[in-house]
Amino acid sequence: MKLNPASDPRKITEHIQLVDGFRNFGNHGSHYKEWMHFCVFSKDVNVLVNFSVVQERGRLKPRLTLLIERQELWLGDINPADDAIIKPTQVQFSANNCSLSFENGAFHIFGTIPEKKVTARFRLRPLVPPVQTPSINAGNGNLKWLCVPRCAAEGYVSIDNIIHHFDGAPGYHDHNWGNFEWSGNFSWRWGYFTFGHNLSVIVSRVLDEHGHQVISDSFIVSQDGNLNDFRGHKVTHLQRGLFQKSGSLTVPPITALAIKPNNVSIAREYEVIAADQENRLTLTYSPSSLATIGMPSGERGTHISTISELGCSASLTGTLRGININCTGTGILEITGRG
Repeated sequence: MKLNPASDPRKITEHIQLVDGFRNFGNHGSHYKEWMHFCVFSKDVNVLVNFSVVQERGRLKPRLTLLIERQELWLGDINPADDAIIKPTQVQFSANNCSLSFENGAFHIFGTIPEKKVTARFRLRPLVPPVQTPSINAGNGNLKWLCVPRCAAEGYVSIDNIIHHFDGAPGYHDHNWGNFEWSGNFSWRWGYFTFGHNLSVIVSRVLDEHGHQVISDSFIVSQDGNLNDFRGHKVTHLQRGLFQKSGSLTVPPITALAIKPNNVSIAREYEVIAADQENRLTLTYSPSSLATIGMPSGERGTHISTISELGCSASLTGTLRGININCTGTGILEITGRG
């Protein structure tokens, strides 16, 4: 499927204001989850910031996740944001340790974890409108999401009082919400890869818990003012070898005690081919760093599920709309697993 999104900043702003606010928590279910996710890729550091609201034991619990990758090592943590003020229908999340808003055509993002000596403050300006995707089965529940495939970021991160500035760095945003349990019969492999300011790829694959049955497959390419979305049988996945997970970060740290070694199978190299009658692209990516997020799951939160965040190098080759593509870039791969 080929789409041509509007690139007018005013129209992009109007579109985001229309579709990208937090949902109405008054209508949530017993396993409701929602998060706003942001990534920035700069020369010295890569940044991941996540503002989440999770239903646990009858209460909605807001959290900040701030992870920073530097020299193939991850830093950061997950912290509660108990005092958060969140405004439904708006991109508005405000707490003592973090804030998120959408103003003057840009996302304004701040997060700090003083005990880990990490802080991020930046502005993320969407370059294309959000892409809305169909609802996905997630075990006995459902997951909905939208994404902004290409953004430009300016701001800084501070690590141990050392400031790393970036200006015009490639960025990404997605927004996810739904009612599901992490322990349900599903898993996903999601990746965002940037190849400069004008080209990015999002790979989204949802499977059953054991990775045997494919529920949803998508390969989204955003280039200049065009969007190509390959789905289903038009996407082929291959993987090679085994990634050695040395030097990894686990957050919150206490969950490391409950996570089994090698609970997620991570390949040394992945290859994804997207093809139709007019186009053929091959995305190859290799993990180089790992951070593991541990989450209580199950009916009473007695089990642990994980999300592996992997920094990757990537290459994209092939032909798109009659133009030869041959470039290298960077990205983040995300894989869910059981503790």
